[in-house]
Amino acid sequence: NIGYSNSVNTSKIIAVNNVKSRAVTRKIKEAKTKELIIDSTEGKRTNAAIFLEDGHIILSVYKAETLLKKINE
Repeated sequence: NIGYSNSVNTSKIIAVNNVKSRAVTRKIKEAKTKELIIDSTEGKRTNAAIFLEDGHIILSVYKAETLLKKINE
């Protein structure tokens, strides 16, 4: 569960990052121009970016640490 009853296939995840770094912010901007963003925040503040194998990036309201705990359960 990545927020608001949305889920993702964990076998497709290659990274989960906080969105505070410039590098992640830059990757999100690039993905938006290529229409590879999946926004699951429902208008709330984005706290983490989930990078998928196919180049898509999912934006989540959960912090990266919380998502990693959920993935590793």
